[in-house]
Amino acid sequence: MGQVLSHGAHKTAYEIQQGHDLRGKLAIVTGGSSGIGLETARQLVHAGAKVIITSPHLQRARECATNLSTTARGIDASNIIPMELQLASFRSVRKFVEDVKAMNCNIDYLILNAAVMGCPLWRTREDFEYHLGVNYIAHVHLTQLMLEHMIHQTVPSRILVVTCRSGLEGSGVHLADMNFRNRVYDAGAAYHQSKLALSYFAMELAIRLDGTKIVVLLVHPGIVPTSLSRWYGPLSLIYAGLAASWTKTVQQAAATSLYACVQKSLENKSGSYLQDCSVTKMPGRNSGNPHLWSKVWEMTQDMIDGAQIDSNCNSLNPGIKIMDWFWSRYIDPVLHYCGYVRGGKDSKEADKSN
Repeated sequence: MGQVLSHGAHKTAYEIQQGHDLRGKLAIVTGGSSGIGLETARQLVHAGAKVIITSPHLQRARECATNLSTTARGIDASNIIPMELQLASFRSVRKFVEDVKAMNCNIDYLILNAAVMGCPLWRTREDFEYHLGVNYIAHVHLTQLMLEHMIHQTVPSRILVVTCRSGLEGSGVHLADMNFRNRVYDAGAAYHQSKLALSYFAMELAIRLDGTKIVVLLVHPGIVPTSLSRWYGPLSLIYAGLAASWTKTVQQAAATSLYACVQKSLENKSGSYLQDCSVTKMPGRNSGNPHLWSKVWEMTQDMIDGAQIDSNCNSLNPGIKIMDWFWSRYIDPVLHYCGYVRGGKDSKEADKSN
């Protein structure tokens, strides 16, 4: 049964960024080469920001950057920076952070957007369950390393954590076996656990950064067909087709991320949960449990500290590479149409207006 979208749910990222001047700002968008991340990057660039678009594949990030700079009028191509970031590898995360720090720029927006969903039981290079490692632990490690630079900035900055309402309302974080080493694997449970853990991290981070110039915000984009569901294969195509009439478009899904970046009233709202371009109560039975947030934080820190760093960040599971190539060639174009093309008017208007 389809959900009824609220008034705020119909707003698009293009509408939100209208009238805002982000020239001189730098944003990092993980997973910025597709789906919600790409639309977020597109509208930030239209508002004048310089945006680092990350992808596990540098060539894919470069193609997206070229496409953005050639299809939009008045866009300075130098404001779109494609960079490789493999969240399945700590070595790649650390190299990315070093490269960003070498730019010697303030980081105004760190948008933790990238995610995987529905994967088989794979492991990252540091031997974490794939959803947990990519969606959660790598983003925690990335944020901690970036904070070494951001905490000393004299200008305010924001960290946006893209979360998932169904994850917040799920069965919780399995503290005894977060990596599915001794329990039956379930891809859906693994995805929801990773997004819930990331939300707990955001809440604890907001507490620890209290009194600084860094605002931490949780963003729920809503339900939208994107390449995130690619690992479900043909089932993702069936879902995308059936759900197209009641789910959001990518432009609508990216709106709350843009809202979190530009809305001035959020300057004193660190730790807030945003949905449909407004602040609302975070769902879930542990949404007000700081003891649990802290416990998950400490457990995660132990995993990061104890990780054995793989010497080759490009030596990912061959099965992942093969399936990624297949889905990107045959599945993603259809999901792109269902979630993006059907709502493409706003992006086209933005491209014409600059």
